[in-house]
Amino acid sequence: MLVLRKVALFRLTALMEKHRTSLKNPSFIHWDLPKFIRRMKPPEYKDKRVFGVPLHVVLQRTGYPIPAAILAAMSFLRRDCVDAVGLFRKSGVRSRIEKLKHMCESEPEGDFSTAFDGQLVYDVGDMVKQYFRDLPEALLTNKLSETFLKIFLLCANDAYMFGAVQHADVPSFSRPTISSSAAYSMPYRHLPVECREEAVNAAILLMPDENRESLFTLLTFLDEIAYNSAKNQMNAANLAVCFAPSLFHLAGGHSSRSGSPSPARSRGGSPKLGAKETGVVGQQTCGMVMSGMPDQRDLMEQRAAHQCLAFLISNCRKLFTALTPIFEIMHKVKQNWDNPRLNALPLKLMSHCEFNYLEVSRPVGLDSLGLDVNGNWRTYMEACVTGLMKETKDGYSVSKYYRWVGLACGVPSVSVHFKKVGDGHPLRLWKISTECDAPPVNIMIRILKERPLWDHHLLKWKTIAKLDTDAEVLQMVSATMEPHPLNEFLVLRFWRGQLTTAGGCAVVETSVEHDAAPPLPGTVRGVVLASRFLIEPCGSGRSRVTHISRLDLKGHSVEWYNKNYGHVAASALSRLRESFQSCAEGPETKV
Repeated sequence: MLVLRKVALFRLTALMEKHRTSLKNPSFIHWDLPKFIRRMKPPEYKDKRVFGVPLHVVLQRTGYPIPAAILAAMSFLRRDCVDAVGLFRKSGVRSRIEKLKHMCESEPEGDFSTAFDGQLVYDVGDMVKQYFRDLPEALLTNKLSETFLKIFLLCANDAYMFGAVQHADVPSFSRPTISSSAAYSMPYRHLPVECREEAVNAAILLMPDENRESLFTLLTFLDEIAYNSAKNQMNAANLAVCFAPSLFHLAGGHSSRSGSPSPARSRGGSPKLGAKETGVVGQQTCGMVMSGMPDQRDLMEQRAAHQCLAFLISNCRKLFTALTPIFEIMHKVKQNWDNPRLNALPLKLMSHCEFNYLEVSRPVGLDSLGLDVNGNWRTYMEACVTGLMKETKDGYSVSKYYRWVGLACGVPSVSVHFKKVGDGHPLRLWKISTECDAPPVNIMIRILKERPLWDHHLLKWKTIAKLDTDAEVLQMVSATMEPHPLNEFLVLRFWRGQLTTAGGCAVVETSVEHDAAPPLPGTVRGVVLASRFLIEPCGSGRSRVTHISRLDLKGHSVEWYNKNYGHVAASALSRLRESFQSCAEGPETKV
């Protein structure tokens, strides 16, 4: 993913620089790289669970960037309401929408499979739209919203201003009226329409992972609504008008409940200042003229947002699967790696994006496992158990540069640490610890044979080969957010009991290749670089569980792992602990 994002940034910059204007001050059509923003302490969202909570916080809490309640609402609309006329255009009743929001906030991780049955379609649709509008940061992000807008501001915008092109996909009320003198004062070269798809591809790749996944989920949902436009009268253009203010970070805002961006992320602040506050009648504030009419820039951005979102809805599956120009550049670099005529600037730049064998996260077969230590797979797994016992000792460190660093986590009674590993792989090694009300043997059995009780994402599993009484090759399939492909893992699992005289246990997993288990269709095979459980007794029938994990889910950036994976792993270990909590009613006794 890292190399893809590097190529995407290069291609997008090349396209925008090639077709940029030569004027000195046309600020709304210049392409600039995202600027560095000073890091600030993020706010806490302890009192919020669904609405107004950033996507990465929801991901850290639940494992998915979109809350389960919103996904269930979208599934309800997709299943029963695609033929509702004016869906997302007609407003619901505010009181009923507030009741739906309260229901979602009260049990954010509850079962919502039938929660919306019997609800009015326009109330549920308004609630979904309001969720995306209330995000602290726009779904297309504050940085990249301007990039998406400029791709479509440049596309045939000069012909549009001169009236040479009639945009049938843009409603008439969103087309700005520009005088001929203003049009002639802004001569610039437009981005060719044939480059639009490649530019949007690259911009999508530059989005944060949780935003990109959520955008794909929303666009495929809106595409299904638009597919039934003959019944509901909501094609891609109409849906874009309804959702664009909620998804883009626009300069101005309006007080309309159903279409305005959140006041928290309005670029210019409050648009309600009048002549008394500014002291100047007719002065432009927040990108709006004091008379209440949007200025030229607002109209241009609104039109670009509508056209961009309509393009995203109509081409969503193609945009998220076809990145042909980017892959062509990567393939060209590899084919011409030793060519002395490799002197083109793009290939020179991309020569720094090569990965070594480990960074590709490619597992090996059973026959190759352990050859580097002159042994076999059992030798390798025994070495992993020995290393696991060393890593969990307090103060243990290979060197002063690779020590465990603590991370603040919102999961109660769970400690999270991470460290860098000097093996060339960019992913961190995570250590999660907690205590469970069960002896080590019971916890080991739950990890090995009762995983569905605590791993809610696990859909199915199958033993591919039984190597010994304490080792097996296991294939697992985990759920993802619809409509993303499922995650699949093929691991060699090894376990040992009675590690010490006190009765500790260990479970070690690592990804392997096996001829009897090719990748399943419609899934993405992840790589378990390390998954090691150490279970130690700590008295009174309790055990301390330490999970050391390093997982490559494929398709995620290093920033995603650094920011989110530790919290996701902590939530999973917390569910393992909660699966042992006693449910008996009545007062506690001393018997």
